[in-house]
Amino acid sequence: MRQIMPTSSHLPRFEKRPSKPAAIASYEKWGDPPGMRKPAWLLIMTLLGCASSAPPPAPPIETATVEPPSRPITIVDAPPPVIAERPEPTPAENPALARLRADSASLRQDAKEIAKNEPPEVRAAAAQKLVAIAKEVDSSDERSASVYDAMAEIGGEGLADFLFSEAERESLSTGRRRAAFVAAESAQPGDDSRTQRRSKIAADLIAVAAKEPKSKDGTAEAAAVATRLTPGFRRCYDRSRAAEPNLEATFTLNLNVDARGAVTRSKAEATPAKELARCVEAIGKNVLFAPLASGPTSVGIPIAFGPKVIRTL
Repeated sequence: MRQIMPTSSHLPRFEKRPSKPAAIASYEKWGDPPGMRKPAWLLIMTLLGCASSAPPPAPPIETATVEPPSRPITIVDAPPPVIAERPEPTPAENPALARLRADSASLRQDAKEIAKNEPPEVRAAAAQKLVAIAKEVDSSDERSASVYDAMAEIGGEGLADFLFSEAERESLSTGRRRAAFVAAESAQPGDDSRTQRRSKIAADLIAVAAKEPKSKDGTAEAAAVATRLTPGFRRCYDRSRAAEPNLEATFTLNLNVDARGAVTRSKAEATPAKELARCVEAIGKNVLFAPLASGPTSVGIPIAFGPKVIRTL
């Protein structure tokens, strides 16, 4: 049997077609109507062409050129913030100081309690307050004498100077100047540095008192002077107790007073407390009384000294 080999003319011709995109091939595979293939193909090609095109170039970035400053820049350190300090609360006034008032009937007693029980800083504050009160009641002789007695209770060099200044004021009444003079001696007894000043003030007061009516009540005058001298007696006792803490003594201070009110003799009765007696005698000699209508007189002031009590009897 003869095998017939087909010639090239009889063989079917296969032309190599360009490969189709997968999307077109898939589209034709489903057998879409022939009339619709060309428009669909064109649409797909258009989309593929858009998808494969390169993105548009980005717009250029504008850059700004900064000119250097014509002058150098100086950096100044800012001052630190100011923090306002909160004011300190005003401390409450010591109750003892609060009782020192110009209208107080117990001014002298309150000052005595301060001198006895309060520390030095409170006593110093009391001295300042009493000076202010004395200026407040400057027009009243009676109230001023009460303030002078309170100053004698507090004592100290500063108050003694103030009291001597009051005794030197010629605008004040003679009785008020004399009260300040006695209180000054009681506030700082035995101060020899004031001897000359004390003598001049005493001479001035005696000369002025000689022109005024004389006192008819010697007993009341003696009692007032004895009360005003008591703080000075206490200071004499405190000095003596430095050597003898349990010292106790009772004696009478005898004063001879002339018609002008000056003390011509001051003598303590016999007592074993010699230093105490000398200090008390010096106080008595440096005081003044109001001139008495009865003329020269003797005044006896009994005094009791002890750790718990110092008083005129």
